[in-house]
Amino acid sequence: MSTPTPASSNRPSAPRQQRAAPTRVDPVRLLRQNVRPLLIALGGGAVLGVIVHFASIVIYPVYSGQVLFELKPQLEGAREIQGRDTTVEETVIRLAQTEAARMTSRNVLLEACKNPDIESTDWSQWFLDDNGEFLLEDAVDELEDDLAAGHRRGTQIFYLSWSARRAIDVPVVLNTIAKTYLRLRNTADETKYAGTRGVFVHQRDELDRQISSLKTEMSAFIAKHNIPSFEENAMQTQRGIEDLMMRVSETTRDLTLDKARQKIATAKIEGAAAVSDDDRRRAEQDHVIAALRTDAGAIATRLAGAKRRFSAEHPEVISLERLNEASAARVVSATEDAVKRMLQAEYKEVSDRVVGEEALLTKQMEELAKERTRIETLAMKVSELELAKTSVEQAQLERAGIQQLIGELDVIKVREDARRVEIVQEALTPRELTFPQPEIVIPGVAFLVLTATVGVLFAREILDQRIRTTADLAALPVGRTLGVVPDLEDDPTQPEEIASVVRLAPNSVTAESLRQLVTTVSKSLEEGHLSSLAVFSATPESGTTSLITNLAASHTAIGKRVLVIDANFRRPGLASMMGLSDDAVGVGDVLSGKSNLVSAVQVAQGGVSVLSAGTPRSRVLEQLYAHHFDELIASAKSAYDLVIVDAAPAMVANETLVLANKVDATIVVVRSFQDQRGLVFKLVVQLAELKSRFLGVVLNRPRTMAGGYYRKNMETMAAYTTGAGTSAEPSVPSAPASPA
Repeated sequence: MSTPTPASSNRPSAPRQQRAAPTRVDPVRLLRQNVRPLLIALGGGAVLGVIVHFASIVIYPVYSGQVLFELKPQLEGAREIQGRDTTVEETVIRLAQTEAARMTSRNVLLEACKNPDIESTDWSQWFLDDNGEFLLEDAVDELEDDLAAGHRRGTQIFYLSWSARRAIDVPVVLNTIAKTYLRLRNTADETKYAGTRGVFVHQRDELDRQISSLKTEMSAFIAKHNIPSFEENAMQTQRGIEDLMMRVSETTRDLTLDKARQKIATAKIEGAAAVSDDDRRRAEQDHVIAALRTDAGAIATRLAGAKRRFSAEHPEVISLERLNEASAARVVSATEDAVKRMLQAEYKEVSDRVVGEEALLTKQMEELAKERTRIETLAMKVSELELAKTSVEQAQLERAGIQQLIGELDVIKVREDARRVEIVQEALTPRELTFPQPEIVIPGVAFLVLTATVGVLFAREILDQRIRTTADLAALPVGRTLGVVPDLEDDPTQPEEIASVVRLAPNSVTAESLRQLVTTVSKSLEEGHLSSLAVFSATPESGTTSLITNLAASHTAIGKRVLVIDANFRRPGLASMMGLSDDAVGVGDVLSGKSNLVSAVQVAQGGVSVLSAGTPRSRVLEQLYAHHFDELIASAKSAYDLVIVDAAPAMVANETLVLANKVDATIVVVRSFQDQRGLVFKLVVQLAELKSRFLGVVLNRPRTMAGGYYRKNMETMAAYTTGAGTSAEPSVPSAPASPA
């Protein structure tokens, strides 16, 4: 890149006396230079893997086994010959994972570990105290960490697996836990059946008492009023009453059933009744819980894999165990919350139906009362008897329906195929080692040794040369750091866009940072009696144009006449960012003589004067090299207090440094996590050869500002400007030019 090099007394000399930033390491070159050590490390790792394999066989052999369970089809009624299969994969997975979680719950493990068979295993000897007593809680803690349960995709099968150092212990522990789980599950099912049956039995007994009372009243009424038979009643009137009474009875039956459901729901919410498995399964249909369980299963699988590869003290195993515990806790908590929400929704739904049915029953009873009044002169006494008879018949029908439900419950309870879960295959004594396995241990150790060797080689090199914070700038001889413009995402006030943040969001932290930057720049310009300024970057997308728009807005706000000039013919965008047209008459037209400065200037919102890049045909890059641009700058300086030039990135545009030599001062915008140290250093060295004064660099969007004291200063600044602070004398934030 060719640049003019006139001498000047104000150019910085420091960059020419310093070394350039270190260059990035070439990984290919580094690896080629160390082929022999890498081959030695690979061979040594293989030998070490063989040693580790045979040592593990002696020191820590591991045997694994599993019990297989099947989810059987669910019976929908007592008369069904065969249950209905579940074909939805997600439903099967959810049900299987639910049963797996129940099987590995602490209460099941506590009950299983009380079995003498487990206490007789060699595994249990690790949990004996000094007096030889079996430490039940410690054993259960170990099982909770070591047991793995899950679902085999594409099947109705779920499993329980476990590993031990002795093969004979594996089937004893697994089969004991499996049988304990089934026993407790069957007990819970029987309790659920008994509770449901008790509700229906209570309703049946109430109906029996109601029927007996009605029959007694009817007999007394007939004897008192000497009504020998119902045949004397008018048939038409009787049919109307019977129809109305039938509707009343239906409403009464529905109300009774819904009140029973309401009572059950209330008992579950208040804790008087246990939450059923169906309730939990419906609650677990929530996609959030399904996702949590999937994540928990994945973590458990990773943990099992890690335990097969490493010892229990290995950092990865410990980390995955903690992660597995946290994931299981999140699943349990989310499930309980979902159950509560579902029960409350069910209670509200049933309550709403009860209110509606009570209102309907009231309305029907009112209609019945009116009907009774209408026919009172015809057959008052007969109507009373018919009403009583209808009530008895309806109560008998309702009782028959409830008795049928009780019978179906009793049939389902005694049917063997009503059990939802059964063992398909018990755990067998394993005949082969699960760990160590030579095809895993030897290559794994060799790979770890090779990776460690490569890491040591690369640790000696500097791998990243990007500028991240002002500390990186301070390590380079680039002159003064004028300020820092934070990323909008780090701004606690959350302004919408950066281009006009000073004007549209003056209370934001970003606007305050820009005002501090303006203060520093203005001071440097005034001290040097400088009135023209070029702002550019080393690479594209560094935020130069948005910085210029805010600099111009801040200087205009203090009463200065500011002109911004878009000299980026390659990709103009200054005018459009300020709400004007980039293709309007501008710099190119003025330089070609097709227009003059006065007629080409546009005024943006806020009073900033803008000279766009010009019409597309007039944007000839060679015009920027000619003396016409010097004349344009001179004319602008005579008419405005400050002239700011937006130039293309120096890395892609040769004319940028030419333009920098035509103004009084220059500023370089450095994009954090984008610009390389060496590139910025090279650009600053080139600027030192120009006659314009290099004021310094501006660090744009350093994401690391989100932490440390700078983040605290940003929050203090935001709280003070928005009135959210409570301190009478808030602390003054540190200058944003030096983030942690």
